[in-house]
Amino acid sequence: DSWRHACGYRSSCRVRQAIGPEPQRVTPSAFESRLIERARHAGLNLPGDFTAPAERFYNFLRKWNASTNLTALPLDGYPDGSIDRLLIEPLQAAELVPSDSARFCVDVGSGGGSPAIPFAIARPSVRMLMVEAVGKKAAFLREAVRLVGLRSVEVRHARFENIAPELEQTIDLLLVRGVKLTKDLSRAMRLGLKKNGKLFAFGASRDTAEFEWRLTDERSLSDGNDLLVSEVAN
Repeated sequence: DSWRHACGYRSSCRVRQAIGPEPQRVTPSAFESRLIERARHAGLNLPGDFTAPAERFYNFLRKWNASTNLTALPLDGYPDGSIDRLLIEPLQAAELVPSDSARFCVDVGSGGGSPAIPFAIARPSVRMLMVEAVGKKAAFLREAVRLVGLRSVEVRHARFENIAPELEQTIDLLLVRGVKLTKDLSRAMRLGLKKNGKLFAFGASRDTAEFEWRLTDERSLSDGNDLLVSEVAN
């Protein structure tokens, strides 16, 4: 009775015991806020499962870039231009590929991992092969793929021209950024592509016609350059 008198009715005491502190609100990280802002600026809707792995990739790139020259872009503080180049532009390219696509994609000269890794995050059903000729960069890419958890991505330490014969007419989509297009490389890429396969060239010059490519589409990228979509001309 004394306990009941102190507490009041037993049921009301139970209610008071069940009440705890209100849960704290989860605020977006500085990275997430900047990414959302830049996506809106580009007119994009972020895939729901993109932000967390993209942040792991970005921060891992920043860590490695301190000792290995992976990108000349400034990475501290999440600058708009760096977020756009590394993450938003691959998302712009991914919008041209169906979300459930099971295509085989090859990124030529993968370097610091963009556009290939963000593209693969946005389109996990795509099988991605990243080809990089520099050993240290290939080692970074393998670790980045493992950290981000990309199960359908493989890294090859090789020159694309050397492995193109084993990929003959198996590639649905080629990604290229920051790689000089030469006659030998162009020949190797045409060899690897399936009929009606596409070349996505980020920020490329418009002289692809001389290497027997036909422009089929183009999109303005967030950095003012263009994404040129081409197919084999003959």
